[in-house]
Amino acid sequence: MQKKEGQDGLQEVQKTYGASEGGMTAFDRDLDNLAQYTGCTACVVMVTPQHIICANVGDSRSILVTGGKVVGLSEDHKPNNLAEKKRIVAAGGQVKDNRVTGGLHISRCLGDFDYKENKYKSFKDQMVTCDPDIVSFPRCPEDDFIVLACNGIWESLGNDKCAEAFQKLEKEQAEDEKTSKLVENLFDDLLCKDILDAPDKGADNMTCIFVKFKH
Repeated sequence: MQKKEGQDGLQEVQKTYGASEGGMTAFDRDLDNLAQYTGCTACVVMVTPQHIICANVGDSRSILVTGGKVVGLSEDHKPNNLAEKKRIVAAGGQVKDNRVTGGLHISRCLGDFDYKENKYKSFKDQMVTCDPDIVSFPRCPEDDFIVLACNGIWESLGNDKCAEAFQKLEKEQAEDEKTSKLVENLFDDLLCKDILDAPDKGADNMTCIFVKFKH
């Protein structure tokens, strides 16, 4: 998937993430810093004339709809994933109840330095790392739209269902309606009406970006 021509773009994404060993460890950080015990995911997509480049950390996710097909631009970083679990164990941790040491439910994120304190491991090899997966896909005339969203969306919709939902909303969209209204309408459909009836879906925070290609 990764093309030689896309290397410049990949390097720019890496610069954006600021991935340097000295800047991503917790050894000399203030324990009162909020980021010591809290963190966030990150899913970044850069569109160039030739490529679509995605960098992902955590369980936010992005998809591309192109030529009527749904392409996952990222994969969720969960502790039970084999490669993630191997890194966690090698750094002195364990996976319990699909969580890192029974606490964090994702295996990569920004912040959460409490999980990044093994002095004998680089930032890439900590139990929880900020090191992103970066992939590059070639652009094509059939590219339709991209969706970037946090896990609150993906808990309710899989990749295909999310694409279908936006395709349906596009068909129902009025000519003078802003594209951002599509996201508002999606939220209205997904939001839990009664948290006691459906505590696992539609009750989490939701963030979504819808990118429509113009041809």
